[in-house]
Amino acid sequence: MALEAIKKQSAEYLVTEALRAQMLSGEILPGTRITEASLAERLAVSRGTLRIALYQLAQEGLVKQTPYTGWATSSIEPEDLWELYTLRAGLESTAARIVCERMNPATAKAIEEAFAALEQACALGKYPHIAKKDFLFHRKIIDLTGSGRLSEHYRLVEQQIKVFVASTYNFVAKPEDVIDHHQPFVQALISGDADAASHLLWVHAVEEGKRLHSYLLSIRGETAWGIPQAK
Repeated sequence: MALEAIKKQSAEYLVTEALRAQMLSGEILPGTRITEASLAERLAVSRGTLRIALYQLAQEGLVKQTPYTGWATSSIEPEDLWELYTLRAGLESTAARIVCERMNPATAKAIEEAFAALEQACALGKYPHIAKKDFLFHRKIIDLTGSGRLSEHYRLVEQQIKVFVASTYNFVAKPEDVIDHHQPFVQALISGDADAASHLLWVHAVEEGKRLHSYLLSIRGETAWGIPQAK
C-alpha cells in the first residue's frame, strides 16, 4: 500500500498560520498591539520564531511594525480603502476577461462548483463561513486564468482582500443578497461574455468598496475595519 510522505511544518509556518487565522476571523482585532515576549510565551515559541512569522504577516499587510513602538495588527483607514478596492477590481475584471476568452466545459464546471459552494454556505447562514466561500469563489476566477503573473499580483494583496470581503458582511442584510449580487457575473462568465463579465466584476468590487468606505466612516473612532462574528 502506497503512503504519501508526512510533510513536517516548521514552527515559523505553524505560528504564521495560527496568527493569520486569528486575524482573519476577528479573534485578534485590527489595531491590536503585539508584545513579542508575551505572545511568544503564550504560543510557547521563541521570540525569534515569532518574529519570522510577524515579518511574513507584515509582507501580507496583516501587521505593521512601527520603529520604537513595536508590532500591531493592521487597520485600514477610509483613505486607504480606495487603493485596495480599485486594485482588486482591476485584477478581477482582467481575470474575468481572460477566463471568458478561454472558456471551456471544464472551466465552466469549476465556476459552477465554486458558486455552488457559496450558495451552500449562504444556506447555512453563518457569515464567517460565507465570507470564506465568497473569497474562494473570486480566487477561483483568478486561478482559472492560468496566468502566473496575475496570480502572483493577486497573492500579494490576498490576505487584505480576505479581510475586505469579511468586513463587507457587516452590512449584508440577509445571505440571499450575496447570491443576488454574484449571479449576474457568474452567468456572464459561464456564457463567455467577456465584456459583461469584466464590467460586472469591476462594478461589484467598486460598489462593495464604496459601501465599506461609508461603513468605516460611520464607525470611525471605534475600529478601522470590523469582521462580523458568527451569527
